[in-house]
Amino acid sequence: MPQWENAVAVWIAAVIAHGTNLGIVAMSHSTDGITLRHVSQWCLRPETLKAANRVVVDFHHRLPISAVWGSGIRSSSDGQRFGLQEDSKIGAYYPRYFGYYGNALTLYTHRTDQFGVYSTQPISCIIRESLYVLGGLLGNDTLVRPKIHHTDTHGATHQIFGLFRLLGLSLQPRLAKLRHQRLFKLSKDRHTASWNRCLTEAYLRT
Repeated sequence: MPQWENAVAVWIAAVIAHGTNLGIVAMSHSTDGITLRHVSQWCLRPETLKAANRVVVDFHHRLPISAVWGSGIRSSSDGQRFGLQEDSKIGAYYPRYFGYYGNALTLYTHRTDQFGVYSTQPISCIIRESLYVLGGLLGNDTLVRPKIHHTDTHGATHQIFGLFRLLGLSLQPRLAKLRHQRLFKLSKDRHTASWNRCLTEAYLRT
């Protein structure tokens, strides 16, 4: 095999190892004569992965069929928990899914309404996700510029609402147990009949 073809094979194997959560050790055992540790450390860095992901998201955004799903003005973020095979500085115990002996972390991802993932952040699974909502939006360097963002209850706090407002963005979370949430009005004298009606309907649904 020519040298350049061997290099491409190593890169592809390293991407598969990380992308499928197989790991470079297990992947190396599945491929004869290929060592993935060096290419993983040198080439698959956060900067290079972010740049490659930007190319993919921008290309997908330009496709006419992408407009079928959305315009890119909306996005959402949520976290997924993954178990860790080795110790990590951000790893933590998460008994709900991994028992009392296995470490885990959260991959917090931001996705547009066109299903393009423009941010992925590894975070601790015991920290509130709302701390990382704005980080993904402000670190977005793709052509897609969301103005309306959706999270779950874990991604919303009063402070985040205020910061979104200051930045000219709209936070529209999916709040669980709305009847237990405390909401505020900027003015007691402002007429809010339609708002009160919406809250009443949402309260009855919960």
